[in-house]
Parts: sequence; structure tokens; C-alpha cells
Amino acid sequence: MGKLFKCLSEEQRQILQLKTAKQNDQSIAKAVKCTPKQLQKRWTQLLELAWSIRNGHTAEAQVG
Repeated sequence: MGKLFKCLSEEQRQILQLKTAKQNDQSIAKAVKCTPKQLQKRWTQLLELAWSIRNGHTAEAQVG
């Protein structure tokens, strides 16, 4: 996760930490000051970034 963590914005790090702590989406959205729908989109972007890094596509622009 180290390589991914370096690519993340502060908000993305917070989302990842709260998700791994098993917080529900409502709580996470409130913590990062966005709607649950916006959180869902940001989480999907984060997963896509992780997938890209895992598969060696590090030349792609950072999502965020």
C-alpha cells in the first residue's frame, strides 16, 4: 500500500483510513464534507488508481 499512499491526496488518505476502519459511508461522507454519492465516486476513483498502480500503469495521471 506504500506506493498507493504516496499518490493520494489528504482527502483520499482519510477516506482510505476510514474505509479500512470499517466506518459506514454516511460517517465517512460527513468526515470529508461531501455527500454519500460524491463519496461513492471518490472511492471508485481511488480503487481505479489502486488497480492502475497494481497493474503497473503508473504513468497515468493521479485520480483526484
